Amino acid sequence: MELEKFKKILECFSDEPDDIEISKGELVVQIRDEIIEASLKQNSGELIVIESEKEFTAAKWIIDRIAHLPQLADRIISYTETEEHFIIPEAKFLNRINDNPDDKEEKREDAVKATIDILDNSLPGNTNILYLTSDAGEGKTTLINQLAYKQAKEFKENKKGWLLLPITLGGRPFLRFDDVVIGSLMNRFRFPFFYYDAFIELVKLGVVIPAFDGFEEMFVESSTGEALSALSSLIQNLSSSGSLLISARKAYFEYKDFRSQAKLYDSIEEDEVSFSKLTLERWNKAQFLRYCEIRNLKEKESFYTEIKDRLDEKHPLLTRAVLVKRLIDVALTFQDRKDLFKRIGKSTDNYFYQFVETIVEREVTKKWIDRSGDAAKPLLTLEEHYTILSMLSSEMWISNTSSLNGDLLELISDLFSDQFRKSPNISRQIKERIKQHSLLVNSEQSRLLFQFDHEEFKDFFLGINIGNLVLNKSKIDLITILQKGSLPKQTIRSACTFINRRGKKSIDKYVSYLQEISSNDSKTSFTRENCGALILKFLNREKNPTVTLSELIFPPNSLKNRAIKKVIFKKCLFQHTEIKNTTLTDCKFIGCKFDRLDFQSDYKMIGVQFENTEVNSIITEKESRVYNPSSIPSYLANKGISVQVGDNVSTDKLFDEIEDIQLTIIEKVFRAFLRSTFINENVLRVRLGSKAPQFFDEMLSDLIKRDVLQEVPYKGADTQKRYKLSIKLDQFEMALNDSNGSYNKFLEMITE
Repeated sequence: MELEKFKKILECFSDEPDDIEISKGELVVQIRDEIIEASLKQNSGELIVIESEKEFTAAKWIIDRIAHLPQLADRIISYTETEEHFIIPEAKFLNRINDNPDDKEEKREDAVKATIDILDNSLPGNTNILYLTSDAGEGKTTLINQLAYKQAKEFKENKKGWLLLPITLGGRPFLRFDDVVIGSLMNRFRFPFFYYDAFIELVKLGVVIPAFDGFEEMFVESSTGEALSALSSLIQNLSSSGSLLISARKAYFEYKDFRSQAKLYDSIEEDEVSFSKLTLERWNKAQFLRYCEIRNLKEKESFYTEIKDRLDEKHPLLTRAVLVKRLIDVALTFQDRKDLFKRIGKSTDNYFYQFVETIVEREVTKKWIDRSGDAAKPLLTLEEHYTILSMLSSEMWISNTSSLNGDLLELISDLFSDQFRKSPNISRQIKERIKQHSLLVNSEQSRLLFQFDHEEFKDFFLGINIGNLVLNKSKIDLITILQKGSLPKQTIRSACTFINRRGKKSIDKYVSYLQEISSNDSKTSFTRENCGALILKFLNREKNPTVTLSELIFPPNSLKNRAIKKVIFKKCLFQHTEIKNTTLTDCKFIGCKFDRLDFQSDYKMIGVQFENTEVNSIITEKESRVYNPSSIPSYLANKGISVQVGDNVSTDKLFDEIEDIQLTIIEKVFRAFLRSTFINENVLRVRLGSKAPQFFDEMLSDLIKRDVLQEVPYKGADTQKRYKLSIKLDQFEMALNDSNGSYNKFLEMITE
């Protein structure tokens, strides 16, 4: 380590730069209230620190003496909750693009070992970002905690030279990363020994790797961008060094919308950043049975077979870790499993609703019992349990947090008791027991905070509250919730299931009410999007009379896995949506706008009409993009959709994807840069395959001449070339959309 770098790092730990004095090989530094004196010398080019007659390398001295990382390791071991019955998940690994140009994923049997191996082999001169991805409830948080605990133990045993620091982001008001990081160190790990600038220096040294847990897709697609701005600021501070682990449901480079990716990429393009991805796989039969064995569940084979036969071997109750855990928790309390199987039922659509109902019923009949009278009786009914839990989830949603402090829990309990006119004795018991509810746990951030055991339970009960508000026509309270943000999918499902079960009116009455709620709010409000999502869920697979929907906004992938019949959409906005497992029958779209239609598989278009409806772009089954306005109607007609613009009806079903080949090449090149800000020539040649000569011989000079691509010095022993982007992704996206399917037009637009 050089002396200047050593001094800079010390400045980050001290209160003031003047607190450091280095003169004639002597060091005096004040860090907080401690004055440290040491000597410095060079040994074979290595800076050595001598303190109390003991010699240390400068890096080792900073790690142990100044940063107190051994103590941080102790705190991670003490305050990180690990899973007692941990099952090692399997995973698929997508390596850095310069190591894996063709995007082939590798199978990894042990996700724990794979993650450590990946982080152990970070690329020098780069900020290495590993995305840990999976759907909710498949073990990302559990894996991070297991990794952090294991790594801290091995750090203490001098087997590893870095710590994994878990930092929870999900479900709280988004702060700057410096607030989140230092708050996590102070509140969760009780570790007060360095500032944010010092944290950055430790990450750059590679001795601390932060694991940001909960960086979900809502930050990418539905937020105003604060989270991504914070991430880009962190990456810039790292100056092409260090590693990050980011837990999310989807890696940022997987989004097909360049506008979403631009929020991050356009601010880090000057730094050398490489992205890789480890995707956790759902459990298989062997893992399920292993978990049953660890939990001492008897007759595990027959238990698995019974649920598989009722539902499916790939059903979430058998494959998603969080649900398997809850399933076994419940199964261990049933003397006769036939009762459990009966409660689970055979419905694959409403399984979660029935499953949660089974958990809550056990609370009603076994735990929340009033024993103050002569005869023991339940404190609350099933409906009342649902109500108080939905009050908690709604407070979290409105407050934009995933946890509540104990005082607020008690206040909500009092409000509930007043609403249901509970006696003082019952009210007192409710306040005592609410903190011990089986669906609530202490937050990792503080033992004084309480949260739902998993976010899907929070989302579920938020949906229950929305369902109640719709049934009771509580307009003001409903709008308060709908305005707050894009509702999670689980919330949409539980709200509609609740209304279908409890409502006494026909579906079209609730659709009309939500349409009215939407029309009374501003066009930029989340209300219109949430009403649109709820309405489409209501209409899915319904045999309803013709329904007209006006001026609604529909969330991403709103038509995926949908069967919609006899619906007229007027002046509606559809955000980008996949057409997959989609059946549209006798539907008409009048004056609507689609950001993008992504045709994939298993879809049927029967009697579908587009009248004066704008489609910005289409992704075909062959993964090519269609931008040309004159080609889009013929493509839609080829799929069985009647397209009318003014008095003209398109019946031309001839569509040729060749016309967009140059734009397809351009897009493929740009997408490569989303996984690494600097890319070698050989990577582009592998990715483009047979199209590589066309790009390098005919198109590359056009892009360099117009400052779209820039050649940069190559780092390596070969003589190949290396490139980076010279324009913003937003600019690229606009040029593509305005190109009308013409490569020459694209070149004109990109230079304007």
